[in-house]
Amino acid sequence: MKIGYPNEVEDVIRKLLTSLKKIFNKDLVCVYLHGSLATGEFDIKSSDIDYVVVLKTDINEIKFNALETMHKQLMNYSDLHKRLEGSYITKETACSYEVPKDARVYYNEGRLVRIRYGSEWFFEKDTLIKYGRHIYGETLFKTMENVKSEDISEAAKSLLLEWWKPLLMKQDGLSDEYVVYGVLTMCRILFSIQTGETTSKKEAANWTVKSLYPDMKEMIDEALKWKKGSRFNCYETGLKFIGEVVNNGGLNE
Repeated sequence: MKIGYPNEVEDVIRKLLTSLKKIFNKDLVCVYLHGSLATGEFDIKSSDIDYVVVLKTDINEIKFNALETMHKQLMNYSDLHKRLEGSYITKETACSYEVPKDARVYYNEGRLVRIRYGSEWFFEKDTLIKYGRHIYGETLFKTMENVKSEDISEAAKSLLLEWWKPLLMKQDGLSDEYVVYGVLTMCRILFSIQTGETTSKKEAANWTVKSLYPDMKEMIDEALKWKKGSRFNCYETGLKFIGEVVNNGGLNE
C-alpha cells in the first residue's frame, strides 16, 4: 500500500489496516482518513492521525477487547502510533444524516471508549465527504450528499456552548498547546457559522483575519506557525480571542 504520506505515517496506517482486517475480516466495510491528513496540513511532529472505520455490525465485547489489545500493541511501535484517533461506526450510522443516537466506539490518547457523537458529527461527516481519504473497502462517503449549510452553522454554534463555554468557565490555566488549538478551532467555528461550510485550519485562519479580526493577524499567524513543545508568545491575546468568540456565540460584535 502506497498512499503518498511520509514513510513513518504510511507504516502506522499499514499496521492499523492489517490489524483491523484480522479483527473484523468480512465485517470491515471501509476505512477513511480525515483531519489534517486529508486536508494537507499534517505536521508529523504534532498532528493526530484521524481515521474512521465503518463496519457491517456494531462492536460486541469480544471485538471491543480485541481492539483494546490491538491499540496497546500499536502504541509500542513509535510515538506516532500513539497519535491515532479514530471512530468505529456501523454502515447504518455512516449513512444516517442526523446525529446518531447510539454510542460509537472511539479511540484517542490511549483510551478506547463508547461515547455518543455531539454536534461534531456534522463536521466529521462533511469533511469525510469533501476531503476524506479512502484507504480500504467501499468508497462509501464519495456517494453521499454534502451536509446542509444550515446544519453546519448550527453545529458550530452548539460546539461553543457544549464544549468551549464550560471549558473556559472551569479552566485552571490552559497549556500553550491548548490555547493554540483553541485559537485555530475558533477560526474554523467562525468560518462555519458565517459560511455554513467546513475548511482547513489554515484557510479558516486566513479567512478570519481578512473577514472578521484583522487586528488579530499577528496572534493568529503565530498560532499557525507554532511548534509543539515551544512557547506561544501570544498566549494572553489568544486566550482573550477564544473568550470573545465563545461569549459572542461566534458573532463578531
